[in-house]
Amino acid sequence: MTGAEDFRALAWAETALDAATRALDDRPTEFVNALQAADQMLQQAGALFVQMIVHNQVRRLGNVKIVEQYNGGKGWQSVSSESIATEHFRQREIIAFDHPFPRGAMMIYGSAERYGSRRQGTTVRGYILRDSESLAAFAAPAHVFDA
Repeated sequence: MTGAEDFRALAWAETALDAATRALDDRPTEFVNALQAADQMLQQAGALFVQMIVHNQVRRLGNVKIVEQYNGGKGWQSVSSESIATEHFRQREIIAFDHPFPRGAMMIYGSAERYGSRRQGTTVRGYILRDSESLAAFAAPAHVFDA
């Protein structure tokens, strides 16, 4: 498994929802957008609460080399590191980075690790949490095996 399966499945669901709401008039579209934003905020708050209760930290991914962004400012992010985490990243885990971009903390929807003699590393995909720059500043130091 490469980690991209989760990414593609969620992207397909978002595309199907966008197609269904595109036919709506202005007022219903505004209502649907507000519900989607509230749903995303509640999901992120719930995931962060559970993570802090169970794990008591927000981990940091070190040695970031590539950051890619999809669908503008509120879209997907893909972050690749040349490090391997000492413990695998979990789906819906919230992490920070030792790099100025992306700004804020990410909720992971997919991850993959590469092992090899020449190239190894970790790639995570997800959304950057809105207004999460201060949360990212308090994340635990990166615990990784550098390549």
